[in-house]
Amino acid sequence: MKTLTVMTLLTLTASVVSATVARGEAPCSAHNCDVTKFAGTSIDQKIENAIAAASKLPHRTVYFPAGIYNLRKSISLNSAVVNLRLIGHSSQTSILSSAPIVDNGCLGSVINIDRSSGFDIMRLEIDRLGIEMKNTRDTSQFRDGGCSSSGHGIRVGNGWRDGFLKIENTRIMNAPGYGIGVQNGGSTDISANNLWLRSVEIYNSGMDAIDTKRPMGGNKNFDARDLIISEIGFNDERSAAAIDISYDDVYLKGITIITAPRRENPRGMSENTGIRFRTRELSGVKNAIVRELYIKGTTNAVHFDGDEMTHAENVTVKHAIIKSFAGTGIFGRGKNLTFKVGCTSSSDPNSKSFHFPLAAQLPYIRNNMSDDLSDCSDLYEFVGSSKRAE
Repeated sequence: MKTLTVMTLLTLTASVVSATVARGEAPCSAHNCDVTKFAGTSIDQKIENAIAAASKLPHRTVYFPAGIYNLRKSISLNSAVVNLRLIGHSSQTSILSSAPIVDNGCLGSVINIDRSSGFDIMRLEIDRLGIEMKNTRDTSQFRDGGCSSSGHGIRVGNGWRDGFLKIENTRIMNAPGYGIGVQNGGSTDISANNLWLRSVEIYNSGMDAIDTKRPMGGNKNFDARDLIISEIGFNDERSAAAIDISYDDVYLKGITIITAPRRENPRGMSENTGIRFRTRELSGVKNAIVRELYIKGTTNAVHFDGDEMTHAENVTVKHAIIKSFAGTGIFGRGKNLTFKVGCTSSSDPNSKSFHFPLAAQLPYIRNNMSDDLSDCSDLYEFVGSSKRAE
């Protein structure tokens, strides 16, 4: 099987665009609107025209054929109602590349989903796309710190009153900020309920691979399955997390996280965390299940923020392999926390497998969780993607 090189993809994209425009082919079929068939002075304009056309058609699908799309502007979705599918050929062949995108002197996101008053309806699916932001690493914004952390792969600036965001079969690489950032943490922002991730891979994030904020009304229903996250903290001055959770009603399954415990970068030193359960005001994460979890590296692999007044509640971690951490395997604070069937172990002399500073006030359950990795030899196959990621 032949492998498409970057130059081949660029040549293919240019040829397809020239041929289809010359022939005057209809840009929209009964199934989708092909961005390469639209007129425009830049690929950014072609994508804008494709989104405008698809939004008026029953299929509501924008298609990105195999190729590299060098963007100078964010793909911006800001209408009151978003009912759209952004679909590629595959995450390895349909690449949305920041060329780089610079907005008001700051690095911009590749896909920016934002409306100041929030969305009335959000029904957005992103499928089979690759996002590449390596060109941002050579910019003055990245090298000098400043607002370099604004460049996210996929950014959600505000929530919606009804609907969902689904991202699947997507690969995000080298984001200077977050791979996926749900940033609705302002005092007037609304909830971004129903965030669904399926078969998403995120590599070399500057800050968190997946970051979520909590608006005053909270967020509910974060469902993520079959994720691979490899290396974080290339642009964070304090602490990056592979998954930073500020949702209630969480279900994570088949999660692989591999990263260095610490990373020096242009903005400082990042202490890298695997999964971090956040708190805000008087509320922590409530009702979460994490299963089939593999974490290698990090400072703290699973970390719960909070104290007696702002702690997580009703969280279960099951079938977990946690190893090679520099700090703590599981740093627990909360009420009704359950950890069962798994192993947590590290050779770092300063590490602890378990630490529960509030255990006396807030009892937890630890059942069949060993600090000896040999006890989990039969769990590696069950956890699933761990071997594939290393």
